[in-house]
Amino acid sequence: MNYKITKIPENLFSEAVNIYTNAFIDDPLHLFAFPDLNERIRITKLIYEFVVGHIVQVMNLSFIGIFVNNILAGVMTYTTPKSKIWSDELDNAVLKMRENAGNESVNLIGEFSGLTMKHRPKEPHYYLNDLAVAKEYRRRGYAKVLMEYAENECFLNPFTNVTALDTTNSYNARLYEKYGYYVNTEYDFMGIKCYSMYKKIK
Repeated sequence: MNYKITKIPENLFSEAVNIYTNAFIDDPLHLFAFPDLNERIRITKLIYEFVVGHIVQVMNLSFIGIFVNNILAGVMTYTTPKSKIWSDELDNAVLKMRENAGNESVNLIGEFSGLTMKHRPKEPHYYLNDLAVAKEYRRRGYAKVLMEYAENECFLNPFTNVTALDTTNSYNARLYEKYGYYVNTEYDFMGIKCYSMYKKIK
């Protein structure tokens, strides 16, 4: 595969948002929260504009992309021990985002994110927040390559030995098991089965 992985430059943020949007409009949680397709597309895009434009910056999350022949094919954000905690600045940004959304169901996404925090490892770890591959590049192993990039960084960090993620997609859960992850906890959110998954790196 002819690819490279690098930090996503600001001029490609909107392209990254589009990849996230197209990937997560089929997510069980988004399907539940926003049954109407057009509304789901609008809100999902708004959410990822907030993630990319605010959360990544303020919390100092790693934000990387896989480029295939210089085309952005996949994106991932992940939390490291160097990432910062939630801030008042983000609280204010959330309020503005909710106002722009004009849809109370957007709060469900925040509630789910809060719930995932309770299932993260207690020791220092790397957390894979969001991962998406553009439709035309799926089933080529690029998601695995992005995950391995973060896992390798975790391996090289002398203070971490586990990566973690959460998903509401049973297909993805089975796929992650093939990548070496195991289900640490199954839990329910609004009738949706959720999976908290860990991988021991060393």
